Amino acid sequence: MTQSLNSGRTWAESLESAARYFTHTVGGAFRFAVTSDELVQRRFNAELQQVLRGKETPVQIHDWSKASPPDMYPAEQLRRLKAAHPETKGIICIGLERAMRESPEMLTLLNFAREALSEVGVPILFWISFRTLPLMSRFAIDLYNQRIGANLYFEHDAESADTDGSAMRFIAHETIAANQDLRPLEARLKLLEKQFDELKKIQSPEKLANDIVLELLKVYVKIPGMTRMVQSLIDEYGGLIDVEKPGRCYDIATIYEYLGDVQKAERHYYQALQQYRLLAEQNKPSWLPNLALTLNNLAVLQWNQNDYDSAEKGYREALAIRRDLASGNSQKYLPDVAATMNNLANLQWSRNDYDSAEKGYREALAIRRDLASSHPQTYLPDVATTLNNLAVLQWSRNDYDSAEKGYREALGVYRELAASNLQIYLPDVAMTLNNLAALQYTRNDFDLAEKGFREALEVYRELAESHPQIYLPDVALTLSNLGLLYQKGLPDREKSLACAQEALSLLLPLVESLPKTRESFERAIKVVENWDLDPDEFIANLNIPQPKNPASGTSSAEHE
Repeated sequence: MTQSLNSGRTWAESLESAARYFTHTVGGAFRFAVTSDELVQRRFNAELQQVLRGKETPVQIHDWSKASPPDMYPAEQLRRLKAAHPETKGIICIGLERAMRESPEMLTLLNFAREALSEVGVPILFWISFRTLPLMSRFAIDLYNQRIGANLYFEHDAESADTDGSAMRFIAHETIAANQDLRPLEARLKLLEKQFDELKKIQSPEKLANDIVLELLKVYVKIPGMTRMVQSLIDEYGGLIDVEKPGRCYDIATIYEYLGDVQKAERHYYQALQQYRLLAEQNKPSWLPNLALTLNNLAVLQWNQNDYDSAEKGYREALAIRRDLASGNSQKYLPDVAATMNNLANLQWSRNDYDSAEKGYREALAIRRDLASSHPQTYLPDVATTLNNLAVLQWSRNDYDSAEKGYREALGVYRELAASNLQIYLPDVAMTLNNLAALQYTRNDFDLAEKGFREALEVYRELAESHPQIYLPDVALTLSNLGLLYQKGLPDREKSLACAQEALSLLLPLVESLPKTRESFERAIKVVENWDLDPDEFIANLNIPQPKNPASGTSSAEHE
């Protein structure tokens, strides 16, 4: 079990302690976390923010080394941050060592500002290194002595932290508690984790993998932010799962797809499909739903790999099976009909078969509206998805009025859903805001477009704080849209170039490894060129981080 220096806390206990500090502290307060590994700091901050969002306790991260202007006093930096984010319930301060290299008197300034820092009115967590810790007693002793609670110490690197998975378990349960839609998973997850801990001591790894681990994985993939936990379990037990049984083969395919391992996912989908076909031939009624489900999800995978012919063939076969099933039991199988119709329409739209796509969207939307009238909590998200997809199609056909109407209705639904399940539906709110604003820009309704882009950007920034690999491309996309708006719609050279500069700083490390960012990159370059600047020179003046391998984006096709 991973221990932290002096305090004896595990990673999970430190996470819980930090969360309790922010949720239970009223007014200004100070606490310190100590590590010399920046990756540990980043990971801990991301996990802490994820937990706190579920507790409706948003916290902001402040980097001392990025103060603008650089000589701004520490308390004023935090006051401005609090003013820009009045909803914040706490501040996590990073970058102290970098700031000290530029301003050696930084610790002294913090010490003198301790009362003003307290008057910011929210708890503050300071990250410092082991090298800086002894300096606190020399240059910031008064500030340090006012701390609440023991320091959080992290002597291990990010890779060796939480080796027993206790922190990820804590995050999983906190996430479930904060999301109404996930609460049905709570009892099941507790039972499976208890069985896993008990049986791990007495059962063979093979039996544990097939009896418990696969069921655990099926629960974890439904909880946001569990990629690390899923990857850890699949690395240890994936090769032990018996894929000769079609149900397990299908389940393991969905797990590999969740992790982005397309080759393994496709191989297991094909194997499950072959097994279900044989079973359906022997006992047609009972195995047809499984066959249709596998066809649908394999087609989603094929579409994402641009294998349009195979995907369309799979969707059509799945749709035919599901229509036949729905004719005998509409209540049970109509939702599946609508899902496959929506997916097929997405594919038809991407192949420029607009008439067929619009027909499919409208039929799927009619089914989903009818289902949502009696089960809104279950089917309203599907209504919003289809409205958004139909609006995208209508926009591409220059039917702007219908598209705007669809976007607005979808946005209203997503806002309503996010009010009770923020973590799940906030990304959909941001996506729809961006889509609607882009349409308003096209219609020269620039003030509304600016408002929409700005709100979308604020949401994406918040999401990127805890999941940068997923949402930084969306931050960059929205920035590039704003850069264009401030060039052609609401001309402002300074704002336009600032947006383009930040977008390019984010996109340059991503554009080669993540093709979907190419359009945003080219838009930001165009903004620079349109202001009569040399893009190469402009980029050369940026401080570009090293390339990373972000997670692949998700498509709007629906798995089940």
